[in-house]
Amino acid sequence: MLPSVLSEAQEMRSRFFVRGWFVAVTIAVVSSVMYGLMGNWSQVVITLPLIFTGPLMLSSHRRGVSLVPLIHGTLAIGVVTFSMGTLAQQPPDFTSLSQMLLVPLLAGFLLGSKGAKTWLVITATVSTVVIVAADNGYLYTAIDPLPALSHVINFTVGLTLAYLFASAFDDVQVQAIERLRALDRARSAFLANISHEIRTPMNGVLGMTEVMLLDEVTPQQREQLSVIQRSGNSLVSLINDLLDVSKMEAGKLELEETDFSLETVLDDVQALLAPKAHGKGLELKVLRGEGVPRELRGDGLRLSQVLTNLVSNAVKFTSTGEVRLEVNRLPSPSGHRLAFAVVDTGVGIAAETLPRLFNAFQQGDSSTTRRYGGTGLGLVLSQQLVALMGGHIVIASTVGEGSRFSFEAAFGDTHTSLATPVDAPVVGHSQKSVLVVDDNAINLAVALRLVEKAGFQAQGVTNGRAAVEAVSRGTYGLVLMDCHMPEMDGFEATERIRGLDGEVRRTPIVAMTASAMPDEVAACRRVGMNSVLAKPVTFTALRATLSQHLR
Repeated sequence: MLPSVLSEAQEMRSRFFVRGWFVAVTIAVVSSVMYGLMGNWSQVVITLPLIFTGPLMLSSHRRGVSLVPLIHGTLAIGVVTFSMGTLAQQPPDFTSLSQMLLVPLLAGFLLGSKGAKTWLVITATVSTVVIVAADNGYLYTAIDPLPALSHVINFTVGLTLAYLFASAFDDVQVQAIERLRALDRARSAFLANISHEIRTPMNGVLGMTEVMLLDEVTPQQREQLSVIQRSGNSLVSLINDLLDVSKMEAGKLELEETDFSLETVLDDVQALLAPKAHGKGLELKVLRGEGVPRELRGDGLRLSQVLTNLVSNAVKFTSTGEVRLEVNRLPSPSGHRLAFAVVDTGVGIAAETLPRLFNAFQQGDSSTTRRYGGTGLGLVLSQQLVALMGGHIVIASTVGEGSRFSFEAAFGDTHTSLATPVDAPVVGHSQKSVLVVDDNAINLAVALRLVEKAGFQAQGVTNGRAAVEAVSRGTYGLVLMDCHMPEMDGFEATERIRGLDGEVRRTPIVAMTASAMPDEVAACRRVGMNSVLAKPVTFTALRATLSQHLR
């Protein structure tokens, strides 16, 4: 992205310079004619080179040759022209000298701050010399017969030059901004497509692996399937981190506001990482302080992401001892403010490497990556997410003794009760089957099996048109809808279902999308989908969603 932006900025400067020359050459022609009528032929000779730089400039621009020498040359001609214009009249015309202020401004835009400073020194020096020369009567031409008219012409030329340059700059700047926005939109579309293309096959791999793990298998087969599952989850985690980094750079990383169970978040983090910790002979503890609420309002998924990353890192870099996840309640005038800390007895972190921990794609040192693996994205994302929660990650570490990563986060009070457990008996729609809509045969088969494993009957169709026809018969309690399909996609199908007559139009529709980007989720909400499941869909998430909508 950065090279593209720099290239775009340079292209914008080049286009401005070329267009600016057309403005400047117009002024140069008018000035030459004016000076010729006044008999000031030396000024005409000085001004004419500005006209002849045009062909060189256009040729260099088309051939991709650097325009820097021509820019310096043009600015030098401007300085000489304005200086001589001041000394060419009696009394001296300082309105011509004032136009020299445009030179460092143009240098700053075309050459950067260094160029602006250089030409500011040059113009200040030349202006001082010209003023001193004029005060001492060092003029090189006859008395101007119409000084008032010359003042008006010079002043008008200066204003016109400034206005035309500003107009050209604004026009080119608008074009450049639009091109940068188009580039950003193209990048977002590319990331969405990449996400979709990777998540779709991964949904089949991980989904079918989970289906097999739910069946009766031998211990050896279970271990082999678990290896596939862990490897696939690592790849999905990397994809998620890359997408989150992209959102962070674009300023689109946001938190949701929903009720969630803190107890469930902590239990899930412990359940996820306990096997890895126990495999290394470590003890993984979760310690809840007094008064810590069981339910909160905020983004439970993002909190889980931060805690999982910190605890996972602690387990990774600890060989003996324990890892603790501590949660305590802090005083707060409204809502809830909690203090989280992940403490380990691992290798520790040297003081000189701490500042680099929150740089993307970096770890403590290169040997860390070789020995432990990882991309270095997790802490960068965690710091950003914690900042959105109103906190900041603080690190205290001693080499050879361990590390402590702590942060505070603010949450609100829940709006509804979350007392119903995920595994509670399903009532109401439980006798109705689930309609699965997906054009990918593998993903369709995986989803059907997972729904059946969750205790529901399921039927499948392969496009949105068939889904609308099936729902119109009123035999389904919920629809799992893929978003991108031939014939009719999930968005249009949802809109048509919401337009049906009777109660069937209220049938819960859950999106299953491999494009887990904010724009995709927002589009699902706009057309009337009740919730969104990102592929690869896990059995736990699917079962929780079915239980939520089919109670």
